[in-house]
Amino acid sequence: MSRKLRKNGESELRRSPCFENLESRHLLSGNPIISEFMASNESTLRDNAFPRRFSDWIEIYNSGDEAMDLAGWHLTDRPNNLNKWTFPSVILPAEGFLHVFASGNDVPDGSGNLHTNFSLDREGEYLALVQPDGTSLASEFGSTDADYPEQFSDVSYGLTQELAPGGAINTLEDQLRYFQTPTPGEPNIPGSRDLGPIISATTHTPDVPDFGEDVVVSAMVREGAGTLRTRP
Repeated sequence: MSRKLRKNGESELRRSPCFENLESRHLLSGNPIISEFMASNESTLRDNAFPRRFSDWIEIYNSGDEAMDLAGWHLTDRPNNLNKWTFPSVILPAEGFLHVFASGNDVPDGSGNLHTNFSLDREGEYLALVQPDGTSLASEFGSTDADYPEQFSDVSYGLTQELAPGGAINTLEDQLRYFQTPTPGEPNIPGSRDLGPIISATTHTPDVPDFGEDVVVSAMVREGAGTLRTRP
């Protein structure tokens, strides 16, 4: 503020511009991604369809800072059909999780859980979350040229997440992992990039051996990281 002397000798009060430092602002928005999925659900998460089943499932995480309506977004298992299944109106809170069952039923179950019109292939295929325009990809596993890797019973696959100071969730979108402890509805704990040998489909002959009788044990072994040792 300053004073200026007029020609008649009177003074005039003048105001100078004043600049105030404002706190930084950022644009609030939702940002949904696929954070985890399970293509071979044997006993991890059961739906509430009739009859109840352990269906494949896909977890959607809103990594943005504002709640959003997923109406019009899409999930697909086909890179040439990006709008294969469309979300109805459902609100996903900021840093919130939503699991969608990939059962092929395409009808919400008794608890209101959403079900897609496709299921997932444990041998590997494509999976993507697509924006409402039907062409823009929000996140994808696999590509038009390569499938996501082979999946295993009750082992999920997805993005590693960490809890930052203050409780915020930090998603490491370049770190894909298997999770031997799946976490539907919760942040993904650090998992294993490669699984060790997996033993399944074990059988033995005879079923009821006599005392002293030899038993032949057969099993299917998937090679993995590490060394599988056997002893006679």
